[in-house]
Amino acid sequence: METSDADAQGTVALGSIVTLESASLALTLLPERGALACSLVHRASHTELLRRPGSLAVLDAEPFTHGIPILFPAGRIAGAQCTVDGHTFHWPVNDTLGPNHLHGFLWNIPWQVREQTGHRVRLEPTDRGRDAASQAFGAEFGASIVYTLDDACLESRLTITNRSRRVIPFGAGYHTSIALTRPWLLRLPAGREWEMDRESLPTGRLLDQPATLVNVDRGLSVPDLVSDTCYRPEPSEPNIARLWDPQSGLSIDMEGEAPLSQWVVYRPHLGAHFVSVEPVTWVHNAPNLSLPAELTGNAVLQPDEERSLTYRWTVTTS
Repeated sequence: METSDADAQGTVALGSIVTLESASLALTLLPERGALACSLVHRASHTELLRRPGSLAVLDAEPFTHGIPILFPAGRIAGAQCTVDGHTFHWPVNDTLGPNHLHGFLWNIPWQVREQTGHRVRLEPTDRGRDAASQAFGAEFGASIVYTLDDACLESRLTITNRSRRVIPFGAGYHTSIALTRPWLLRLPAGREWEMDRESLPTGRLLDQPATLVNVDRGLSVPDLVSDTCYRPEPSEPNIARLWDPQSGLSIDMEGEAPLSQWVVYRPHLGAHFVSVEPVTWVHNAPNLSLPAELTGNAVLQPDEERSLTYRWTVTTS
């Protein structure tokens, strides 16, 4: 692991960075910017797989759509509030589509390295970051994340701990933004798309036929896609999203282990040079939907309870 004041190419300042390298991959992290995985390079093909920010100013202008921001609570929450076990959580309105809360309190706080061994690094929020996140969330909670590189595999394991005396909502995920450096095809497990309203919130209805992600269970062309859509795979299917480039044979398998049970696919317009493929534990606005938890992924953490979620990338060439 190395720490520096410049990015891996030494061309633009990204603040203090941490790098991990394996035979196949090179990972760059920004601890002070939410422990953001801001770059993942496939070394043999010299391909940047993530949408990497060119500077901190660029990152600040679009904080959710560079690298892999950590989301807790994840997604959109209608009216920026939800009620759990009789207590109403009120969160800041920060959504351009409506008076909603978006993506939680871990992505923009400072983290620090707590342990480093070989190709593995564990980070936790600084005391200042943890206090700020807990205050904004409305209850004390802890977080840690472990990144591990093993040849062609990147594994990220996020753990959330309820350190308060009340029940808290649990919804987490990874806002993964992939650079369109290749004409990627995207495939998700067989499942159903959620019907979305004008604020890109689920109406509560699962569609029999997809409205946006047409043929996504077989493979759709990302350059032709515009989407801000939630998707629920069938529970019997392996929860693996695949991006692949037929021309070069490069492919990325993105596996979300339970409790990651839903996906969000986001590309704002045809000119966007990225697509976000986001594994999350719950669909947008899950705490406010009057639907069974097995459909929405809605969940809570009891006092002193902790839960972990593992997200794994495997990068191969054929």
